[in-house]
Amino acid sequence: MKKKVLLVFTLLFTLLFMMGCKSNEIKDNNYKRDIYSVDGLDIDKLLKYKNSYVGDNSKVGGILSILPGNMFIKEFSLTNDSIKVDYEYKGQSNIKEEDLQKYFNDENTKKIFLNNITTLFILIKNVENIELNLYTENQLSFNISRKEVEDFYGKDLRKYAEDKLLWEKEVLKNKLASKESIESFFQAHSIIIK
Repeated sequence: MKKKVLLVFTLLFTLLFMMGCKSNEIKDNNYKRDIYSVDGLDIDKLLKYKNSYVGDNSKVGGILSILPGNMFIKEFSLTNDSIKVDYEYKGQSNIKEEDLQKYFNDENTKKIFLNNITTLFILIKNVENIELNLYTENQLSFNISRKEVEDFYGKDLRKYAEDKLLWEKEVLKNKLASKESIESFFQAHSIIIK
């Protein structure tokens, strides 16, 4: 009888252990998916916020909550025609500080930053300047104007909010899917290490 009870507890422990391992695997896969989710960005959810204004805190917050890296947003601030977003490890129980380092490696930081500024310029009519700050081992800061980003895409970004298919084709599948395109953008517009 004791052997049966011991066997049941051993099987139960093994099952729980394997579920925990699977949970970590899912978490890692979700990070990979989130990092590359620029390709799977939910434009339909974002389009609820088209024609927003910098002064509408809840709409800007709603947009940021859908974008890649949202779990690391410490705070954002809105002033006149500018948005500032700070990304930092927030001490959440389900996210570790090393997750921030893993998530925001060099390549992913560029892709996430370019996607997020592009999306904000597409959806928010009156934003003219965006500053993104990333607090990791080194503080990274990126400040860009609407004109600079529109020059990169060759058009008024607000037009993408009116045509979902064009947004998917020209932004997600063309510019943001190309490492060369992302690198050329950041050669012209550097991320500053402070």
